[in-house]
Amino acid sequence: MEPVAGKPVGLSLAPPETGARAEHLLRSLLGDPPDHLRPTDKEHTLIVALVWGSDHLLDLREVEPGGRLKIGADSSADLQVFHDVTRLGHIPVVEAPLSGPARLFLPAGSSARVHTSDRELTTIELMEEGLATRCHVPFEGAWFELGLHDRAAMQFGQVRLIARYLRPANPHRKSPYGAAFWTRVAIYLLSAFAVYRLAAATDFGPLFVKPGVIVPGEDPTTPAP
Repeated sequence: MEPVAGKPVGLSLAPPETGARAEHLLRSLLGDPPDHLRPTDKEHTLIVALVWGSDHLLDLREVEPGGRLKIGADSSADLQVFHDVTRLGHIPVVEAPLSGPARLFLPAGSSARVHTSDRELTTIELMEEGLATRCHVPFEGAWFELGLHDRAAMQFGQVRLIARYLRPANPHRKSPYGAAFWTRVAIYLLSAFAVYRLAAATDFGPLFVKPGVIVPGEDPTTPAP
């Protein structure tokens, strides 16, 4: 099955974002995320962001299991990045297998740095410690398996690509009452209204209709008992 590109992220933020919400998200991506976004073994999703400069969010993607992301200089790439590295063609920077940790490709020339186990390591340092595997095909660089609490950043000129796991957020909270509940409510209301109309049109009307309300077929000049 052909891997699919990452989809626009399902968090409460969608690109492009500016202002306080973007600052909040960038702090979560670059630093210690708040508790509600902190990934767990059971609840985590891979997030990839493109950031211009220090604080402008260009793009934000969620990469599901079986998905991948490629960067390139033309518009057909999943993420468009103009840099000497991308002149070589589309570069697969993220691959998320159906099971297990995601793999990041750290291309040579991207000044990649990975924050792992409370340390920030370069690509060379990762390879020296056996945490990344050098590769030459199809591009020069190294593959790295992203841990649950790792954070990777690649620099392409003024653009940074950031990848890390976050806990999926649910911005559109569902009502505690499902559709079946509201269907029953609607049926009860319609039934009550039908009973009221039927009673008002029969001899049982005075039992259901308040004084002062004219019942069909009743003489309005007759005083109420």
